[in-house]
Amino acid sequence: MMTDPRLVGASPYETWVRTLRVWSQDPTTSLEHLPQLQDDTYSPQTFERLLSAIVDALEAVNERWLANLSRVIGEVQDSHELGRALVQLRPAIARSMQLASHPALPPAVRDAMQTSVRSSVERNQREFEETLEKALRRGNRSKMDQEQLLRTVRENSFVYALNHETVQTGERLVASALPVVTHQSMPTQPRRHRRIIL
Repeated sequence: MMTDPRLVGASPYETWVRTLRVWSQDPTTSLEHLPQLQDDTYSPQTFERLLSAIVDALEAVNERWLANLSRVIGEVQDSHELGRALVQLRPAIARSMQLASHPALPPAVRDAMQTSVRSSVERNQREFEETLEKALRRGNRSKMDQEQLLRTVRENSFVYALNHETVQTGERLVASALPVVTHQSMPTQPRRHRRIIL
């Protein structure tokens, strides 16, 4: 398959920067063509500019994810809709880890990026739970409804998306199935789909 010409520059550095720019906007962007980087590939100043471009791309994805989270939460009516919405928001998180764990990054950079993405997602999950809990207390939902919504948020934690296997080919994500509810209203777990295709 031919690489998108928008992603390829005259140098490895330009290829990284061009790809990051497109990747931050387009969920189908492939990352498999990115050139391998070593600790001594560039001067410290050039590496700093490249790392800044990576951070900017990750922040752009995170900002869009937070905006989508706010929009979706305002639309859901019950815990089932909420659970479905939370699962559909996972691809952006997996995309962030996809970039942070890219094998072309030097190991030290990769470790630092993965730690940063994980910390950000854990913080977002924690703040989301706290914000939702406060909003539910101020609302007029029953105690049972409040507990069910909070349980749905915790059971569908965004942190789970960080542990999925990812590929760099740019294919769209295949989401895991939601739990099936039996007649006794007890959820049964579907078969696990650990691979997220991006």
